[in-house]
Amino acid sequence: MNRILLLLAMALLMLSCTKEEIRVIDGNQAPADSSISQLTIDNYINRIYIGLVGRKALDAEFLAAQALFVADPASKAAREQLIDQIQNTAEYRINVAYRAKLDLIQGIDSAIMIRDYQLLLLQLQDTSLNFIKPLLEENKVRMEKLILASVHFMQDSIDVVELHRRYIDNPYYDQINMGTENFVVSMFQHFLDRYPSGQELNNGKTMVDGANSSIFLETGAGKADFIQIFFNSESYAEGQVHAVANQFLFRKATQDEVLLLALPYLQNHDLGAIQRYFLSSDLYFKQ
Repeated sequence: MNRILLLLAMALLMLSCTKEEIRVIDGNQAPADSSISQLTIDNYINRIYIGLVGRKALDAEFLAAQALFVADPASKAAREQLIDQIQNTAEYRINVAYRAKLDLIQGIDSAIMIRDYQLLLLQLQDTSLNFIKPLLEENKVRMEKLILASVHFMQDSIDVVELHRRYIDNPYYDQINMGTENFVVSMFQHFLDRYPSGQELNNGKTMVDGANSSIFLETGAGKADFIQIFFNSESYAEGQVHAVANQFLFRKATQDEVLLLALPYLQNHDLGAIQRYFLSSDLYFKQ
């Protein structure tokens, strides 16, 4: 009897030491996510087009976009590919420029700009205005850059930061936000979505008016220095991250999102990368 028990124990021990064979079945891929409806994809496509170019997808564009999601309706790669395709069009860049002009100078018509520029040229020829000729010359240069802003941005000869700079450094922005204090406040409100602190306001006014001062821990004197420091600041980059999050997700960016996106924007001025991050997210996709 003991011998039988010993044999059974040895058999069990041998079975327990046998390595389990793993069978690999080729082509056994996980099925596509069936929880994503066609309506979700269709709505997403149209929202992407509206967000990036200001209109719904045309029929051909819509069919091409739908095809990206056939293999996997939940594919983030398909979302990113769609966004990239749209961002690489001239229409996308025109829309970015249009939105900036609308937000910053109330969408002033190009015909009005050209009319005012021609008037400025006449004033420069008027010898009775020689006492303000330096100001007229300065405005001439600013107007030329403003008139060509959207064209240069569309041609990719300037980036979005230079686009923003041209739309705030012109006579129209000065008229809308008349006076030094209003100018400083408007910069904070437009790009940082907040009012400047008392010290920021006082220092900003001092700098814009030509005296030496500091803003965002950088020193300068004059309006040009203020603008340069402002657009090179981490605060401006963080403000752009918050602005895109608010545009598409109706909320401010989280601290992690700011840490992830603000520094690259400060370095490469790639607004499209911030948009791509939020527009390809699961949260936006399933809105």
